[in-house]
This record gives sequence, C-alpha cells and structure tokens, in this order.
Amino acid sequence: MLSRFLAQGYGAHDLARVTAVRDPYGAQPVAIAFGRLSLFGPGAARLHDEILAVAAPWRESGGEDHLQPFAEAAERQARDRLDRILRELPTDGDPFAGVADRARTRLAASAPDDFAALWPHIRDEADARVHEAERKLADRAATESADLRRILQSQRGAIRKALEKPPQLLLPLTPNDRQGREQIRQIEEDHAYLEDRTAQIDREIETEPAAIADLYRIVLRRLEPVGLVYLWPEGRG
Repeated sequence: MLSRFLAQGYGAHDLARVTAVRDPYGAQPVAIAFGRLSLFGPGAARLHDEILAVAAPWRESGGEDHLQPFAEAAERQARDRLDRILRELPTDGDPFAGVADRARTRLAASAPDDFAALWPHIRDEADARVHEAERKLADRAATESADLRRILQSQRGAIRKALEKPPQLLLPLTPNDRQGREQIRQIEEDHAYLEDRTAQIDREIETEPAAIADLYRIVLRRLEPVGLVYLWPEGRG
C-alpha cells in the first residue's frame, strides 16, 4: 500500500481516494481512514515513512460509538479484514458489486465529514509513532556512532603499533647504495603519513561519531491525508 502511494502521489486536500468494499466477514459498516507520516532528517533525508490507519464503526443513524475508534484488537481485526478482502478481489467483473448504488451515494456524501472526524485520531497516532520513531532512530544513531568510534580506535591502535616497529630494510645499505637510499626515503614517507593519519583519526574520533548521530535527528515531520475506505457488509443495502 505504501509503495503505491509513494508512486502515485496525492494532494493534501484530495479526498477523491474514497471507496467502499463489500465485506463478507463483518456485520457492521466500518470506516478506515488512512494518513501518511514522513519524518525527515538534515538535508531532507527521509528517515521514516509509514501509512497510519484508524478504524471506527460507522452508523447511519449516529450513536455514541459512531466513528469512535476501535480498541487496538478490534482495529487490527478490521485492518486484517480489509487486507483479506483486497487479496480476494476478483480479477474480472465488478469487485464491489455487493455495495449498492444507494450505499455508495450515501457514503460519498458522508466521506468528507467522516474523514474530518477521524483525522484528529490519526494525528494522535502520528504523535505516538513519532515518539517511537525518535527512540528507535536515537538507538540506531548511538549504535552506529559507537561502531564507528571502535573502528577508528582500532585503526589508530594498529597504526601506533606499526610506528613502534623498527623499519626493515630489504637490502643491506652501503654509502653508494641507491636502492637502499630509496628504501629509507620510502620508509620516512610512510612514517610521516602514518603520523599524520594518527592525528587525523584523533580528530575524527571527536567529530565523526557525532556527525553520524546527527544524521538521525528529525528536523521535519509531515502528516498527509491519504484516503478513506468503508467496509460495507455484504448484502446490506
């Protein structure tokens, strides 16, 4: 579902994505509102993307529980029913033949107000998901920062051991030994490079783990409406 919305895109005020599907597994009409939560880090990097859903009973005559979100277990059952219905849709003919024209007309007229009633609950769900995402991103940032610090410290330790070892000449050195002098020049250059690299690693240990952690910092959150689906009991007019 998320990949389809990512591919097609949608406007923030576009509620044309409203449909009713026949539901052979339930006796009560249900409205399921969908929103998309996106979290961005520095440089507009997308850190998190998910579709949120809130399911609630829909009663034509209203009532205390009309469009009052289900508890977690009942909501999960409603979403599971929708998934099952979508998987079982016929490949030919009218897949929504069980939804009468009268019901479609009634639901189409009701959809904007129904979505508006459910939208605050989607916002509340988004707030909870943002807090959860922040915690997971912080954990990931801490892990990757610690891993990088260990890698840099390991590299620094290996370089220091290499610097402590006496240079090994491949050939005996004589006053006019051109190859020997070239070996010494190369050894000195390698030694200087390793010393510079050690100093560079010291600086990277101070800056790079923090830079990694900053990549997972949320700087922008966006919540957009996606659409509304009604589960309409099969055979109901």
